Amino acid sequence: TKQNFIDAVRAHDGKMLYSDALEGHLSAGLVHMANISCRLGRSTSNDTIRDVVGNSSKFSESFDRLEQHLVANRIDPSREPIKLGPMLEMDPDTERFTGLFRKEANRYVSRQYRQPFVIPEIE
Repeated sequence: TKQNFIDAVRAHDGKMLYSDALEGHLSAGLVHMANISCRLGRSTSNDTIRDVVGNSSKFSESFDRLEQHLVANRIDPSREPIKLGPMLEMDPDTERFTGLFRKEANRYVSRQYRQPFVIPEIE
């Protein structure tokens, strides 16, 4: 929790944290990757998505659950089309995207910060 982090910082004791900071970084990274794919995606019909994910049982099952969730929450995909983003590849050492959509995706990895909150580039 946020309070756990604040308490650990105030006590100068990283051992108080419920989980390691790296664990949080990796978990958040997965969500950021999904968000970037969504930003690069396009609204797509369910039939098109089924064609794309049809060969993968994991993606197909996930999409089934998504459809069930939308129906349960009275969201009509024909009125609110789902975005299908590209499959992104990332180099875990550099934390930069590689592969077909690298140029577009890497634009979302960071942003311009305002002074004095600038994060220096590390090469």
